[in-house]
Amino acid sequence: MMYRNSLLLVLILGYSCLVNCKVNAIVKGKLEKCYHKVLGVKTSVRNTKTIKRAYRKRAKTVHPDKSSKSSSMEKFLLLNEALEFMLIPENREQLREFLKKKQNQKHCGWRFDYPTLGRAFDSSWRLFQTAGKTGLDAVVMVIDSAGNVYQQVAPRITTANLVYLDNSGSMSFGFFSSWLDIAHPLLKRMAPSLQGAPTSVILFGSDQEVVVREAKTFNVEAILRQWKGQIGGTYMWHMIQQDLLENRKVVSSRRLRVFIVTDGEDNKSPGDYMGVGGMNPMMSHLINAGYDIEFHITVLGVGNIDSRGYRDLTRATGGNFLYIDWRSKKSLRSEIEVEGFIEQIAAYTSKEDITETEAMRSKKKREYELDVQKGEATEFEWYKQLPGHA
Repeated sequence: MMYRNSLLLVLILGYSCLVNCKVNAIVKGKLEKCYHKVLGVKTSVRNTKTIKRAYRKRAKTVHPDKSSKSSSMEKFLLLNEALEFMLIPENREQLREFLKKKQNQKHCGWRFDYPTLGRAFDSSWRLFQTAGKTGLDAVVMVIDSAGNVYQQVAPRITTANLVYLDNSGSMSFGFFSSWLDIAHPLLKRMAPSLQGAPTSVILFGSDQEVVVREAKTFNVEAILRQWKGQIGGTYMWHMIQQDLLENRKVVSSRRLRVFIVTDGEDNKSPGDYMGVGGMNPMMSHLINAGYDIEFHITVLGVGNIDSRGYRDLTRATGGNFLYIDWRSKKSLRSEIEVEGFIEQIAAYTSKEDITETEAMRSKKKREYELDVQKGEATEFEWYKQLPGHA
């Protein structure tokens, strides 16, 4: 097996060498691929605050909600790509290395002028290394109308799913039925929409338990067998923050779709993280860490829970909200609302074109902004730190 893998690697590198020897490949200096130029920063920039400040300045003019131009969505998505790329120190270091080696900052990429076999091998190997280190998806050969061949590295924009399931003791409490009797079927209906993308599933109560981590397929029945509602209180906002920050190298994307199913407020997190308001310090830290998160939250309510904060968090991040009151949890109205929630999740996760998903998120955010102006929604201080806001 070892010799077979070695032979495969030699064949791949050899093929790439032959391509590089025959092709004069220039990666064009287009604004769309020069991420430092997209943001308007120098390649030597090291301060993430400078990068974010530059991002917010440009986002003011290209955000779809602030520009009537048809190209605004495309430019806004490109700006987000640039931010995600430039916030990672390793990416900036690689970019500086590439630009220094070709000694021509008009182009973003690699220039091959019929190199020798040795130079071609070196170029091919570095290309493989770069794709692994920077999270770039694929090397693409592009032929234009004049017959020129260009080699481009396409950035990967993936959305990772994180599912946080309340496993506190109150989830299993009930005389005739418990919240788990509602939550289990809900997760079953959500699962088909989550399969296929990197998905993590975490149970949380007084502590947390990782059931699935970054799996594109998972066994929902196995998850349900572990989701029994047996772990004390509710440790949520601080847990989510720490889970993401401590697993930056494990979670494959900075663009996240977070699902929460809970029946109560956070009563175990420290200090400001406790209660519904605990979402605020969590969001500030995650935004500063470079995450772009959309929340989809289901609250299983008992009448006195403040569901408005959860609702506004989902809309401010472009996600969806479902509230099921215990008095009507099995009513026709409740079933209609559940079905609508499931359909919305399916719509978000089925879009292969990220432009469509961003359009849906922008609509939710605009609704949130209008309600804030009318005094009908929570005004979050961290909201202006989100992509596309001053």
